[in-house]
Amino acid sequence: MGEEGRGPAGKHSDDRLLPGEAAEEVTVPSWDDDGGRYQVSFAIAKSRRYHEKMSAFYGSWTDYVAVVNALVSVGAVIALLGGKDSHLAQVLVAAVAVASTVTATLKPAKKAKIHSDLQRRFTELSAEIAGRDPTDANARWAEKQRLKIEVDEPPVRRLVDLMAVNEERRARGHLPDALVPLTWMQRHFGYVQTFGLQRVDDWYAEQQRLAAKEP
Repeated sequence: MGEEGRGPAGKHSDDRLLPGEAAEEVTVPSWDDDGGRYQVSFAIAKSRRYHEKMSAFYGSWTDYVAVVNALVSVGAVIALLGGKDSHLAQVLVAAVAVASTVTATLKPAKKAKIHSDLQRRFTELSAEIAGRDPTDANARWAEKQRLKIEVDEPPVRRLVDLMAVNEERRARGHLPDALVPLTWMQRHFGYVQTFGLQRVDDWYAEQQRLAAKEP
């Protein structure tokens, strides 16, 4: 049989394979490829999750304090109008004053807005890179944009950051053994205090040791 019907690359012009021919693998670049593209994509998505968690924490704090203040204030008024022990009313009023002072000092509503704005910026950046080809040039551009946003970030709560890492790894299909082992206390109190990092650092060191042994 002659070569009629074959294209310039040696395949049929209708792209059907001849018997015995193997299909050529076509590798399509992706933001999930190992290397710089994956790292910048992961870092941006993780930061979005981190600021979402911090914004929710400070927003809930503001809401809870407002509700408690309202309830305690009403209780103080009822105690006074009902002729109850004035000492109780004084205690309730003092509790409202303390809560208001703490809120005014720590400014949770302001912090919630800061983190909400940062979450929005990282979300917009994620949407931007999703519409760009996963080239090295675009990865460098995305990394530059990420660093520009990080300049405006307040100090990072590392335990919350690690929680965001775990959430993003789960979303990308990582196995459970790739998740950072955080305790119940770390997951619930890491928003206000960082502790127990030696255990986390030891886990990372072990992961690096195991990775170095892989062929």
